[in-house]
Amino acid sequence: MDQNIKHLERRLGVNIRSRGNEFQLSGAPDAVRAAEALLHQLYRETVDRDVIEPDFVHVLADGRIIKSGDKALALKLEAKGYSWLDDGEVA
Repeated sequence: MDQNIKHLERRLGVNIRSRGNEFQLSGAPDAVRAAEALLHQLYRETVDRDVIEPDFVHVLADGRIIKSGDKALALKLEAKGYSWLDDGEVA
């Protein structure tokens, strides 16, 4: 979950402090509201699970989907990063 929280901080420009299941958010009001909504959603999806596994993933670049796939794509992105997508391998 820490990795997801760090990602939210970077993407939304907020600061998230956590202690157990309690979170304190700071930043621009709109960003804090967005982070709060995503944290609630993340909690609902993980409350009864140890691991989140994707059913389907999309990779976006410049506002458009450049690649879509299932869990295999998510695992490939995790292992190789995103640089291989520049090699012409797109949706």
